[in-house]
Parts: sequence; structure tokens; C-alpha cells
Amino acid sequence: MESGIKAPESIRAFELIRQLRNGTAPAILDVREAAAFHAGHIPGSVHAPDSQTTALVKKLQTIERAILVCDQGKVSAMVRRTLGFCGFHQVSYLEGGLKAWVAAGGDLMEITRSGAERTLELPEAEEAPKPAPPSPWRRMVAALGVR
Repeated sequence: MESGIKAPESIRAFELIRQLRNGTAPAILDVREAAAFHAGHIPGSVHAPDSQTTALVKKLQTIERAILVCDQGKVSAMVRRTLGFCGFHQVSYLEGGLKAWVAAGGDLMEITRSGAERTLELPEAEEAPKPAPPSPWRRMVAALGVR
């Protein structure tokens, strides 16, 4: 449960991406419910919903370090804080959750109806809408210098 080194309370998405690329990332435990996990999760993460406390604690007893993940980081921060009170100090949470993960360029996986896992196709960020051209009335007023 504790090896003497206290994990940081949180980790930022870009740092977790770096650790995953380097092969140094701890276990990633997704604390959301099954439907949310199946719809999109970090590749390699393990489903460990916070509603199943006993199962979550058992998983934590078998791993050296872990990062908890949820949608926006709030639930995983609360779970991390609670686990810290219980003596699990090798647990961190992902700041900003999956929202920050996607914003940092992280991939998501989904589980299909057949149970297969595949990369989730994320929509491209839309460009900001271009402002509408000025109406003829506004162009005329601007040409006259009237404000």
C-alpha cells in the first residue's frame, strides 16, 4: 500500500501523455460508471468505478502507483482525497480529467457493442465562425463617418 514515496496529488494531462510515451506511467484507473467508460477512456486504463469501493481498494492493493481519472477531474480528486485518508498515498488524479486529456491531444478508446476496443474518432476542433459582413446600411454609415 505504501512504499515510502508519496505520489503528487495530481498530474497534468501533458505529463501523463509523456509518461505513457516513455513507458513510465503508473496504472490508470477510470472511476466513472460503465457506460461512461465504454463511451471513451484513456488507452490502457482499467475500469474501477468509485461506486464499487471494495473492488477499487482491492485493485489499489495490487499496484504500486495509480492515477485516477474521471470526466473533469472533480470526482477523481474527491476519491483520491478519500483514499489518502485511508492510507493510499501512491494515488494521484488527472487534473481536468478526460476533458483536459483530449485538449492536450490524448487519444480515447471506446468499447463497441460487440466488446471490441477501438480508437474513438474525435471531432476536429471547429474554427471560430467568421463575422458576418457589414450590412449595406452599416457600410453607408461608416462611409459617411457617422458614429
